[in-house]
Parts: sequence; C-alpha cells; structure tokens
Amino acid sequence: MARAWPHRSMFGQMALLTLLLVALGVYVLAIRPILDVLPPSAFDPLDVSAQKVSETINAEIWMLDGHPDRAVSREFQAVMTAARQRNPGFRYYIRVGDRTLGNLSAPVYFERTGLARLEAVRRQTPVPSLCMQMFENLSTAGSIGKMEYIYCASPRYYEYFGLQHPFPTDIDRTDRAFRKIFWSYSDRFLLSVGAVFALVSLVILFNMWTIRRVARVAQSFDGNRLDLQLPEKGIPQEVLPLVRAVNQLIGRLATTQARQKFFLSAAAHEMRTPLTVLRTRLELLDEAPIKDKLIGDVRRLTNLVNQLLTLMKINTLLEVEGTIDLVASTRKVIASLGPLAAPRGIAISFAPQSDAFPVVGSAELIEVAIANLIDNALSFTPDGGEVFVALDADGLLSVRDFGPGIDPAKAVTLFEPFVRHPSNRRGHGLGLAIVKAVVTLHGGTVAARNAEGAGAVFELRLPNDPDPRRTGAANAATVRIPSFDATF
Repeated sequence: MARAWPHRSMFGQMALLTLLLVALGVYVLAIRPILDVLPPSAFDPLDVSAQKVSETINAEIWMLDGHPDRAVSREFQAVMTAARQRNPGFRYYIRVGDRTLGNLSAPVYFERTGLARLEAVRRQTPVPSLCMQMFENLSTAGSIGKMEYIYCASPRYYEYFGLQHPFPTDIDRTDRAFRKIFWSYSDRFLLSVGAVFALVSLVILFNMWTIRRVARVAQSFDGNRLDLQLPEKGIPQEVLPLVRAVNQLIGRLATTQARQKFFLSAAAHEMRTPLTVLRTRLELLDEAPIKDKLIGDVRRLTNLVNQLLTLMKINTLLEVEGTIDLVASTRKVIASLGPLAAPRGIAISFAPQSDAFPVVGSAELIEVAIANLIDNALSFTPDGGEVFVALDADGLLSVRDFGPGIDPAKAVTLFEPFVRHPSNRRGHGLGLAIVKAVVTLHGGTVAARNAEGAGAVFELRLPNDPDPRRTGAANAATVRIPSFDATF
C-alpha cells in the first residue's frame, strides 16, 4: 500500500500551514519581544549566580528577623558554601538586628556610605513608622557585589563582593522570563489560531465524509449497470464539477456499451439463421469425407453463436426471479451430459448431502452454468476417467476433474471470455465466462483451485432461498446484481 504523505491531503496541507503560521506568529509576537525585553545579563551565568546569592540572603534575613536564636537554614549554608568554593575572594556580611553572619568580622562599606551616621539619627527619631532603605551596586570589572540596608522596625543589612565565577544554581532566568512573557504576548494568538483550526477542521472533515460517501457509491457500481450515476445533492461546490464530469463519462460509457451489446446481439441473431440453413443444405449433400468436416465446422459456429447469445442475454438482465432446487437441476444437467461422457468411458458421479437445496434464481441460466462447469471438467478428464460433482449442506457445488490442473500464472484470466487454457484447446473460451456472468447475476461466487493429487476443483455458491416451501414457485424472489467475487 502506497504511503500517504500529509501534504497530499487537504487536512494535512491545512495542518502544515497552521504549524507554519503558529511558528511564525510565536517568533514575531513572543520570542522576538522577549529577546528585546531581556537584557544580555539575563543570560549571563555569573549574573544568575549573583541573583541566587541575593535571593538566598534576603530569604534568610526575613526568616531570622525577630528570631535571634533560630538556626541558619541548610539552603543558606549550601549556597554560601558553593559561592566560596568557586570564588576564593568572595566575602559577605549580614546583620539582622544584633545578630551577624558571614566571613567578614566587620562590614566594609557600612562606614564608607555613611550608613552608621544615618542609623544613629534613625535611632533618635521618635517616629516608629519611619523606614530607611539604601541599595548600592558594588560590582567592579570582572566581579559582582551588592549592598542593601533597610531600617524600619529593626535594622537589616548585608553586603557581599568578590563574586567572579558562576556556580550551579536552580535558577533558570531565561525559562522564567519565557514563561512569563511568552503567554502575555502570544496567548490570544494561539487561542485564535487553535479555534480557527478546529472550525476549519470540522468543515474539511464533513466534506471529506461527503466525498467518501460518494466514493462508496461509485465502488458499488456494477460494470453491467451503467444506468446509475453519482449523487450530486449535498456535494461541495468545489467537488461538484468533478462529480458531474464522472456522471457524463458514465453516460457516454453506457451509450457505448449499449451499442456494442446491440451489435453483438444483432450479429449473433443474424448469423443463427444462415448457419441453420447452411447445415441443412450440407446434410442433403452426398456422403463424402468433406461433408462431415463441414457439418462439424458449422456445428461449432452454431455453438459459438448460441454461447454469444446466452452471454448477451445474461449481460442485459438486471435481475432474476424465481427459485429452483439445486439438487434436481444438477441431476438434470448430469443426465443431459451423459451421452457426451459415455462414448469416452467417463463416469459422472453426484453426491449431494441433502435431498433438496432451494436457491433463488433462473433455472435455465443456473443449469447452463452447471452444464458448462461439468463440460469443462469432461474436456480435461482423460478417457475412462471420472468427474465428481458434490453439493454440501451449505449449498457449495463442487466439480472436480482429474486433468492437468490450473496454471497459477493464468488463473487470473480463467473466467475471461475468449481465453482458452491451454491455448490449443478446442472451443471458444466462453463456457467459464458464461459461468461467471450467471453467478454474478445471481449474487453468488465462483472459485477455482488445484485439487490434491491431480486435477482442478471448481466451486460454485448461490444464495439459497430462506423459505424452502417456495421451491419451484415462479416469481417468488428477486436478486439484484452485486459485484462479482472470484477467488483462486
């Protein structure tokens, strides 16, 4: 089965274009603004490490404020240790109330910035709600540092410097910024594209369902019934010209087929009368070796004309009516073929598993099909051989011969008209074609396979009559023509 590429379907093309639109929209509306908003330092590992140090110190100050006896947290110790290990010159000092932390015995920048004098003034101020804050960047070339002082209810101060090398942290500033800014820029765009994609998908799926419904109707057409056409109601306007073109093609094919059938039928009818007159005149001639040969040639031509007429009659029928007993019809056919088998010493045996088996169909046509199968078996069976005919309880009619069997390379054309296997075999190659046409008309199946040991088996199955009491009653049932199914 050929691989179906997405770009070869309407739905796949729409999906690919939607993905392209989403990618372009996300870049224009989200990624590009994010790259413009974020500073270069947002992607600097050293800046990320400095942010981690500041966040950890602030979190520890808030935790220790008002709790002078609380132990230092493990996270604070881990972050400070990691910073010192990668940065031997890293120094920090923290004061929360009267408690101090760090690897500096005294602050370096507290006196330099005049915070000591401001704090003394703040202590003397009788306004409890007064707050003082001061932030200072202590960074130098190749080193990051920071100072922060807050004095509201109680003083809090920290400073650190000498951070020159990044260390592993759990902060992904880029990811955080993308998650925050991405949705603020692109959420409406993505929701709009998703809604449009869903609506268009529903429209396409509905029209695809309509097109597949028309395809199923087209697949159900039979080659012998070109009077049917594809439905045009409910078809999308974009597909309607194609459906109308197919209907016009079906109409032209039906006209051509009708002309061909008329020509073949008329030719066969016109040939029958001259052949009958010719045979009668030949029989009036004096006895001579050439007389028997001429009569034989005329007999074969007459047989060909009769087969063509039978085939044309089957192909022009749209339905069959009536029921027959398959057991009785098979016995009747075997009795009629007895005179052909007896001179060659061939025995025809019949083994039905039931006394009667009613099937829906035309007795005349079904008997022609059975006769052609048995006649085909007789033609391949050597003199003195046997032909076995069996009918099981499920209505499967089997005809077995003991000839050379079926060539697998030619099995596909076994039921085609004017095909003979082997090619030098006498006849016109219409017998099995008539069997196929009869079975197709009756809604049955026919199959051919090589038998175990030697010979071939032809199996014919026809729909049985659900009401056996109607066996032999005329106009009791009707069978429509389905598609032909032959297996090998």
